[in-house]
Amino acid sequence: MKAKYENKCIAYSLRLPNSNGYSLLEMIVVLGLISLLSSFATAKLTAQRGDLDTAASQAAGFVRQVRAKAISTTQAYIVEREDDNHLIAKSSASCDDDPSDFQIDTKLSLDIHKRVRLNPFVNLCISSRGLLRSPSWLFLSYKDFSHSQSIEVGAAGSMKFRKW
Repeated sequence: MKAKYENKCIAYSLRLPNSNGYSLLEMIVVLGLISLLSSFATAKLTAQRGDLDTAASQAAGFVRQVRAKAISTTQAYIVEREDDNHLIAKSSASCDDDPSDFQIDTKLSLDIHKRVRLNPFVNLCISSRGLLRSPSWLFLSYKDFSHSQSIEVGAAGSMKFRKW
């Protein structure tokens, strides 16, 4: 009779012979595995959004840099999208000038991450006093449109970031 209980205790090494349910140690091991797996998933999702966040920060910094250049040179600047991943700045005497009168400033350009694309309607005009002609938006998204982010640029240069 004793051997029967000994075999049962060996089979359920952490349980008492008459207990039902899970032991505390088993619960801790399971919770540890769940937390480990969820931390890997969270890290992967965060890294995926990282390229978009970086590109949005770079675009906002570029607009600030162009605004500072417009104020320091007392010329109007426009920020344009050259292609999906490239912003350029052009200067002229006034925002009202003909678009062909604007000259490309070769020192002011921005290349963003290859996985991120800019919306095709980027056209910000910053006056020589650093004011935007009207509040504008910069839209960025992943090439597969899985995540998007926008930057609202206010008339005085303020910026708001929005994700969706």
